[in-house]
Order: sequence, then structure tokens, then C-alpha cells
Amino acid sequence: MFDPRGFGWQSVAALGRLDLATVPNGLPAAELARVRASVTAAADAYLAELRRQAYGLPMPGDANSYFWGGNSNIINNAVVLATAFDLTRNPAYRDGAAQAMDYIFGRNALNISYVTGWGEHAAQNQHSRIFGHQLDPSLPRPPDGSLAGGANAALQDPFAAQLLAGCAPQFCYVDDINSYATNEVAINWNSALAWIASFLADQGDAGAVPATTCSVGYTNYGAWQGGSGFTAQLTVRNTGATAVNGWSVRFAFTGDQRVREAWLAKVTQSGATVTARNESHNARIAPGGTVTFGFNATTAGGANPTPGLITVNGAACSLT
Repeated sequence: MFDPRGFGWQSVAALGRLDLATVPNGLPAAELARVRASVTAAADAYLAELRRQAYGLPMPGDANSYFWGGNSNIINNAVVLATAFDLTRNPAYRDGAAQAMDYIFGRNALNISYVTGWGEHAAQNQHSRIFGHQLDPSLPRPPDGSLAGGANAALQDPFAAQLLAGCAPQFCYVDDINSYATNEVAINWNSALAWIASFLADQGDAGAVPATTCSVGYTNYGAWQGGSGFTAQLTVRNTGATAVNGWSVRFAFTGDQRVREAWLAKVTQSGATVTARNESHNARIAPGGTVTFGFNATTAGGANPTPGLITVNGAACSLT
């Protein structure tokens, strides 16, 4: 499922696996656990490879690992590491994802950032029929944030083949518009960069992972007679050492469930996502204290499992 050399547009099963691991769905609990275990197992393998590589890459170091658009595959392996962190909160996965991006942003044999506009020495002449400034000064350069394909030991264009013959794999790159095999841009490569950039931005100063300070109990009291809906209740416990003053609970359904009415909270729904905010009388949760609210929801049937991720004030809480 998770190849050592990553995945791309022609092998999207890994993307499906990542979605199943993270997006609410109707998988039985045992199957969901197996899916998530496959993600963390892949992340463990990428971490092991990263520690073997001189430049900290979650990718084997042989020539076959430097191919057309390989930078995207490197980032996709970092996405697996980042997803494993989201699932487990193990900082080793987060730090591995950040270390993989160090290579993309300039810690590599050529000392070049493969992202335009990022770093002291960055690529700026990617192969494009739109951003052709290098050949025609009246045309623009690629916009900031464009990802170059990266080192390609196969040298599959004449310009790179003549200029770089005999290059060591990580040196098989040239920032020139004529080198389409090493310096192309592609939206599917940039999509990986956008995902990991968002993940890295979420980490702030990347300090120690804070301990979970809340737990949530979710109880589904079963379908109504006729199966047109169900009643559920959530209990939020403050497991931290300081009081919570004002709370917002968020989770997502897996199908067509729609909240009809709620009590002891102001509940809204957008698409599958449900948000519950405190009433004026129950905004404070003392350390060790709890708050409870409930709702009725309609549904036409189908899978209706306990939400896999519930956040309180933006922080993931353990389910009890």
C-alpha cells in the first residue's frame, strides 16, 4: 500500500487509505484500527529510512529513488508521517515530516530550495509554457510556491543529459526551463506541498506535544421506531489542571444525519460537521468536572458509528 518510494498520480490507493484513516466513515472499529495501524507502520518504515539517509530523507538513497517528479513523492512520504502524527500525537512522526521538508527547502547536495520564493537560493526557472521568463523576459517567472520536480538520475531530456552526464543522483538537477525532466512543475506535485505546508504551519514552534486535557463520552441511545432518527448525548470532562471558561465541541457524522434539535448547548451543523457551543449557564468546566448536552438527529439509515474524532476548543480529546 505504501511504497518505499512514495506514491503519485498513477498509484492512488495510498490516498484512499489515508482518507479512511482520518475521515469519519462507516468502517467497523476493528477495520478502522487495522487501517490506522497500516499508516503508522508505513510511517515507522519511512522514519527508519530517514535515519539511514545522510540528508534525512524518507526515501531510499539509490539512483532509482531520484526520478521525474520525485520531490512530490518525497513530500507524499512526509504526508504519511504527518498523518501518523495526527493519529497518534507521537512527536517522532511530526519531526520526521519536518526533516523531510528540510531537504525540499534547501538541505540537499545542491544547497537549493526547490520551492520558488522560499530560501536564500531557490529554483526560479521551472519548465512551463506559461511562466517562460527565462526565454522571454515579457513573460512572468513561476509564482512563489511553485515546486520543481527535482533530481532525476534518468536525465530524460536532452538538455539535462548533455549537461549532467555522469552526475551522482542527488546532483542530477538543473534550474533551467529547458530541463523538463528535472525542473517541470505540476499541480499534483504542488498539491502535496500545499498539504504539508498547512501541516507545518499548524505546528507552531513544534515544541513538546501538550498532554490531552479533555475526554469525551458519546452515547447513541439507538434508532427511533421506524428508523427515521436517533438520540445521542455527549459528556465532556476537563482532565486538565485549570478551568475551561467557554467551550466548543466539534465532530463529524458519516452519512446523512442532520441534527433536528438539541438541549444544554447551542448546536449548528454545516455539511457533516456538527458544532456545539456552551449555554450561558454551563460555560465553565472546573478541573475534573463535566458538562453534558444532547440532541435528536434525523437519518434515512445506514452506518451511524461513534465519531472517530471529537475536538473541544480545537484540541482533540480522548474518547471514553
